[in-house]
Amino acid sequence: MKKLYELTVGDVAKILKITATDPLKSRLYSLGLNKGEIIRVLAHTLVKNTYAIEVNSARIALRSEEAKMIIVDQDI
Repeated sequence: MKKLYELTVGDVAKILKITATDPLKSRLYSLGLNKGEIIRVLAHTLVKNTYAIEVNSARIALRSEEAKMIIVDQDI
């Protein structure tokens, strides 16, 4: 298990848990970031302040604070 924050460009993983509290958790759910979804890291800034990910063919940008709250598993 890792946090989304720890992944690098090109990594693919399955969402295991989102540790954020409402309303952020609700916002992430509405963007399609739900338990069991497969995500791919498309890009991140050099200092990992923001991430571009793909979930269900949608591209989403996340801040590092949000990426630290998403627990993923790369063994899919």
